[in-house]
Amino acid sequence: MTLTAAQIQLIQACSKDAEACQLLLDLFNQIAPASTSEAGETRYQQLFEHSPTPLFSINRDRQLVSYNPACRSVFRLTEASLGQPYLTQLGLDEAQLDELVNQVFNGQSFAKVNLVYRRGDGDSGYLISRLYPLRDAQGQVCECVFANTDITHLRQVEQSLQRNEFIYRALFEQTRDAIFITQLDGRYLAMNQRGAELLGGTVEELIGQPYTNFVDPDESAIVTDIWQKVVQQTPMPPYERTLIRLDGQKIKVEVAPSLICDANGQPLYVQGHTRDITERKRTEQILRENEAYFRAVIETAQEGIWITTADLKILYVNQSLADLLGYAPPEVLDHSLLDYLGEVDRETVNQQLETRLSIRQLDVRIQQV
Repeated sequence: MTLTAAQIQLIQACSKDAEACQLLLDLFNQIAPASTSEAGETRYQQLFEHSPTPLFSINRDRQLVSYNPACRSVFRLTEASLGQPYLTQLGLDEAQLDELVNQVFNGQSFAKVNLVYRRGDGDSGYLISRLYPLRDAQGQVCECVFANTDITHLRQVEQSLQRNEFIYRALFEQTRDAIFITQLDGRYLAMNQRGAELLGGTVEELIGQPYTNFVDPDESAIVTDIWQKVVQQTPMPPYERTLIRLDGQKIKVEVAPSLICDANGQPLYVQGHTRDITERKRTEQILRENEAYFRAVIETAQEGIWITTADLKILYVNQSLADLLGYAPPEVLDHSLLDYLGEVDRETVNQQLETRLSIRQLDVRIQQV
């Protein structure tokens, strides 16, 4: 089968690297010109037929003149497509191409043209195309050649990444926790607005500062040790530390550190989810102080006080009750309250428990066991 002039020029685009393809064509022209060498025609035909790059050409009437086999899978073309309007056959946008095609027929060429086409499943496909003129024996432009690279999959991946980035960005900015992304040298690479507020500055003025600027000197050794372990890919649980704001104020925070790695597992950044626990720590301190106060009140009370479970297992007795029973407090624990009641009083208490009545006051006689 002999190649047509159109097909010979079409193979100029059968490589994604146009310059490399041109060098190949020049080499074949030097060794065996297609017009005189049957072997050269065969080689050209093989390049054209087996190229993974979809190649086609159109005439001035915008009719499809030629295409290679790769076009069949991409555009669903058949032999009946030849001679038909190329826009309808390929599902391309006329408004996008009309002016470019006019300029190609005036002798111009265009590279890296982004095109959208209609796929067989009705979805959109994406191409990066090179358009250039095909000339006849008299040097007149007779056809416009399209050399295309289908980038639909790459575009879908790109769109997926953009969606994921949008979702991550929304979570990054809207979370109540402060999030810090730090380079391996310890300098802040990114942070959300909550992070900037926690440090007492703006995102712009804090980016690039080392995290160590905000570490309490008394905790520097501990924080540095944790940092190094994280960078060495040792999983670390959340930990508490003191953070020093730009205004010098100290606040208690809980940090959950993690390491961000690339696809090959190489460390890139350290990410820290940080939560202000100042109020929580203050509340815990108040509870501890209240507990100490009430424990002192109970321990020094003259009345005997005990605390039991729902089934009357003794959990706590104060010293006054222990003295009343004649035991040290630890000796009474884990016994049943009923062990220290007379038989009549045991029945009374059991009846109260069975009816689930609230016992406001109950007179009982305690006996030593």
